[in-house]
Amino acid sequence: MKRLTILLAIILQTLSAFQVKADSWKDPEWKEMIDNSDVIALVEYISEGDFRAKARPLSIYKGKLSTDEIWISGFSNRYGPIDKMSPGDKYIVFLNFYEATERALEYWQEQIIEDPNLTEYYEALRTGKAFYVWTATSGDLRVKGETVQYDLLQTSYYDNQKYYSFAEFEAFLKSTRQTENSNFHEEILNKLRSKASEEISAQYLMMLHLTSFKSYDPVFQRIANEEQSKPCYALAQILGQVKSEKSRDILLQLLDNENSLVQGEVVRQLSNEDPEFIGPILLAHLDSAGLGGVYPSNLMDPVRNRIDGAKIEIIRTLGEIKYKPAAESLLPLLDTEEDYLFELLIDVLIQLDNKDFIPYINKHLKKRTKSLIIEICGIITNNDLEECKPALMEFISNHNRNDDPSYEYAISTYMGLAHFDDQETRDFLLKDFENLLNNNDTIDSHKRMVWIRAYIETFKNLKSEEARPLIYRSLFNWFGYNYDFALHPELFAIKKSLEDSINQKALNILEGHGVAEIQSLVFINNTSDYGESFNPSFDQIILIKLEPSKMNLYGYNEIWNKLKKVKEILSEELNIPIEHIGSRSGAYVSNLDARLNVDIDWSPMQKFYEYAIELASKTDLLFLKTLAQSGFAKDDFDKRQLNKTITKIEGKLEKDG
Repeated sequence: MKRLTILLAIILQTLSAFQVKADSWKDPEWKEMIDNSDVIALVEYISEGDFRAKARPLSIYKGKLSTDEIWISGFSNRYGPIDKMSPGDKYIVFLNFYEATERALEYWQEQIIEDPNLTEYYEALRTGKAFYVWTATSGDLRVKGETVQYDLLQTSYYDNQKYYSFAEFEAFLKSTRQTENSNFHEEILNKLRSKASEEISAQYLMMLHLTSFKSYDPVFQRIANEEQSKPCYALAQILGQVKSEKSRDILLQLLDNENSLVQGEVVRQLSNEDPEFIGPILLAHLDSAGLGGVYPSNLMDPVRNRIDGAKIEIIRTLGEIKYKPAAESLLPLLDTEEDYLFELLIDVLIQLDNKDFIPYINKHLKKRTKSLIIEICGIITNNDLEECKPALMEFISNHNRNDDPSYEYAISTYMGLAHFDDQETRDFLLKDFENLLNNNDTIDSHKRMVWIRAYIETFKNLKSEEARPLIYRSLFNWFGYNYDFALHPELFAIKKSLEDSINQKALNILEGHGVAEIQSLVFINNTSDYGESFNPSFDQIILIKLEPSKMNLYGYNEIWNKLKKVKEILSEELNIPIEHIGSRSGAYVSNLDARLNVDIDWSPMQKFYEYAIELASKTDLLFLKTLAQSGFAKDDFDKRQLNKTITKIEGKLEKDG
């Protein structure tokens, strides 16, 4: 669970940059939806609505309703899909009771103020007349005339889903609530025998499966011989609950079906067989097994259900039954760049008490297999694989830190090198942090910020006092402040004066070019020499902000040429390397240094606050107090964060005596 939380945090940080707006969910299995719905009913909507609508129950197949009208929601999602119900629309619905909390009722009372039309829905919530379907893609089946739209292979709605007999489906629903279904089973078997070669046979098989049919019938062999994917997928499920020698033989036959999903379902049904019987069979099918499964189509697909294909299921099952002879065949499969497959293979090999996968991990680290690095780091830390430390160190030292995504987690305590808290690891991390700071100009500023933050956090977790000088050096690298500023507060005024002077010179040089603002950041390199005749030696970075309304430029190329031109002018006039100058106009940005776009809460300083609290010292306290007096924190939030940090450090120092 800890690792899942960490992965989620990393993913969320990545997505936050794109402001992703989406909800996601998993649709239930049919058995779950039937067994756990509070009410299953045929309803007719009597009001219009995109997200909620009023309906009249016509028939009830499960549960009880003490009212002639109910409100139904959940059939739409705010980010899609959105369905619109209209008066006269009929659906079979699988409903959950909306038990409104006090907080929910308060929320809807507030909504009524903005939209009085919600009053009736609020009253339904308050009086227990509100229900919701399972998800926006499951739990309501459209009825048209004498037909109903469904697919018993999955609850999820999909385009071009077929309509079948309403009477048949209604009989099926009623049978799910009964313990004796011999008449229904015989009726469905007769239809199945007459339709064995047609796709509808899949629906009949699932009706038998979901009403607990557990007898063998010769029609099963006919369907297996037809080799149609949907009927065979359903057949595998019912054969798994029949439990006979004949059913097992057909399952083994279905292992050779060309459809990977069919093969995968067969493996799931055979997984409870004797390992000595099924192990060799599964291993023999490993090479020919299909990889294809059903997965979310992309990151924005709200339905997150997945069904693995045969190869994945075989690998997983070989681990679950602990069939150790499989290890030799599984190891070569680690030469993959598929993260899900790689992680599964490692998990299975661990189940088989086989650690011969370590050279493959080291090989991928050396190859810089991007798609696997996060999984590899998790595997190394979760399993304490010290044998992988040298390869992980080599990767950290020599990979391209400008890579996207970045691999800062590789040094962390939670899923990186710092998990191994020994002297060798600490020495390496200190040296690598120093190398990072020495190669300042070769690393993109945004990437550098991520790595500096990660290193400060790691040293905090390791409680490393030895890292303090390097951390101060990183703060200087980012803000232009170091501990000398605490010893000589006059340096703040000198730094500010230099920045103001640069800003004014730049404004004068670029007069007439539509400049809105000049922002500069000065780094005084000889702060340790401060004294009466101090002569600052410094570097600087500059950002030119142009006012779009004053530029009178049209078109992409004209704007970019202007951004380039003002940088060139300033570079020549001030004799500053052009790489140290950025420019922007609205959304157009040229060489923006992250240090000039400071949000303290996402900067290295925020991580330093945490470090300083954890390893409370008078040195850090003096530095932060001086920083607070200098006006470093500009807004109220930043001031509160800095003052809280100071207070916590003072408290710890007082407690420690």
